[in-house]
Amino acid sequence: MKWIARILFFLFVFFGRIILIALGWVAVGLSVAGDGYRRTPRMWRLWANAEEVLKQGWQPADASRWDMYVEMAWRNPTMGLRDKLKQPIPEAQPNPDRLVREGYKKSATRLMVHDYYFELWRLSAFDKKLFGKWKYFEIRVGWKFVDERSGQDTFYPTIQLGPRR
Repeated sequence: MKWIARILFFLFVFFGRIILIALGWVAVGLSVAGDGYRRTPRMWRLWANAEEVLKQGWQPADASRWDMYVEMAWRNPTMGLRDKLKQPIPEAQPNPDRLVREGYKKSATRLMVHDYYFELWRLSAFDKKLFGKWKYFEIRVGWKFVDERSGQDTFYPTIQLGPRR
């Protein structure tokens, strides 16, 4: 019964975020069309924050409005929610990313569960000769637990499925 509640909670938050992301495609576009690629107006802060992106090494002179739009609307949508959702427990280490990418295993799977939060993550290495630039295949469903020591504070519902570099 608890798994049904976990899945329903995940789906509710996941689809709510999908709706916000879709609205953000328009909101970030309107923001960036003005001066939002240098300074994001307060009304668009749920979806974008140009000041935060620029702190990560972006330079307005180097980045076009399109680059900033892609970064804020597609790569890191709903930036304003980052401080609203807190990860309840530390990420279990070593995670599949470290185990597979550092060559300890060909594939690794992890299931993390805490109250109504869960994450199922599997990462497998490909034969590089067969798949070219794609080196890994990832399946990740649930809440994206991250190592807070890495400086990431993104605890979001996620569904990731496909090849990775």
